[in-house]
Amino acid sequence: MTYCFITAQYLPVPGGVERYTHNLAKELTARGEHAVVVTSARPGLPERETDKDGIEVIRVPGFLALSGRFPVVEAGPAFYRTLDKFLAQSDRIVVQTRFYPLSFFSALRCHKQHKKFILIEHGAGHLNIGSPFWNRCGEWYEHFITSVLRSRVPAFYAVSHAGCEWLKHFKIDAKGVLYNFIDLPQIEKETHGVDRNSVRSRYHLPTGRPVVLFTGRLVEEKGVLNLAKAVCLLPEGPDAPVAAFAGFGPLEKELCSSGDRIRVLGNLPQKEIFALLKASDVFCLPSQSEGMSTSMLEAAACGCYIITTACGGNRELISGPEYGTVLPDGSPESIAEALKDILSDPVRRHAAAEAARQKVDKVFTVSSTCDALQNIPWEEL
Repeated sequence: MTYCFITAQYLPVPGGVERYTHNLAKELTARGEHAVVVTSARPGLPERETDKDGIEVIRVPGFLALSGRFPVVEAGPAFYRTLDKFLAQSDRIVVQTRFYPLSFFSALRCHKQHKKFILIEHGAGHLNIGSPFWNRCGEWYEHFITSVLRSRVPAFYAVSHAGCEWLKHFKIDAKGVLYNFIDLPQIEKETHGVDRNSVRSRYHLPTGRPVVLFTGRLVEEKGVLNLAKAVCLLPEGPDAPVAAFAGFGPLEKELCSSGDRIRVLGNLPQKEIFALLKASDVFCLPSQSEGMSTSMLEAAACGCYIITTACGGNRELISGPEYGTVLPDGSPESIAEALKDILSDPVRRHAAAEAARQKVDKVFTVSSTCDALQNIPWEEL
């Protein structure tokens, strides 16, 4: 059985959708299936390759808009010839997200050719582009393309129940949840024997003070500036926390100038992200928009206490105070109060972190999501 994943961005581009696609394709390959990924071209990467996990990757030409965040394919004859070739070879097709041109044109092509395909929603709110005007334009664009897709996609799924609720905003009833997940055994393998002090020393983090970590894109909607302000609101002293940011994005320079308790570590390999999570005390994700955050699941797997907002699927992991803290809002004052509260209670912090890790191990696994994907009634689509 050949599964074809169509995703606007793919590894080595960092991100939750990218890792979700890769790990599902990797798990299917391990089960004896054939996995193909069709994605956008990136400078320096080959047009076609088979990676070390046996996944065939095809990159179609295009250009990068919005500082590289929004790939736009060249939807001409060459694109459709390439796409048609792999659609013809595929038994089951998974389109990731709605709003990228590659996803949109591929879904229309699948519909035209009567292919068996689904579309997976990874968000739970409109995109935040950074200005009221462009955000409004983005909403119009998203509503337009979704109105076109609504009658042409045979089945919509989402990576969280919050994503299913979000699809109702577009008058779409999702068929079910294909949970976001992580590969917990792999993370445990890669972090076995990690020494907290060595990791902190490597990244110039203090060994005797709490470390609050954020991993991901350094963009406004992730709340990174509010987190930096929150840490600076807490009183100075030998136990004052330091905030570390591992990632890249347009706010990197602004974060670098936010104070001497802020560390900007840049874009790091995934294994180093895991090591930093193991060496940190708290993971904070004060985002304005999420589907089901991969970074949050990874933080739970590495034993971090989690502080996050109620947006998207965050509450599906942090469903009560026994698992972490859900902020009333993403303001610096709310974040600072939550940090002050949990850093003063290490027993509660460790217990909640362990409870969240066990919940990830039970619910948010690649095996369970892959089972759900394979058990979709494909023949009925």
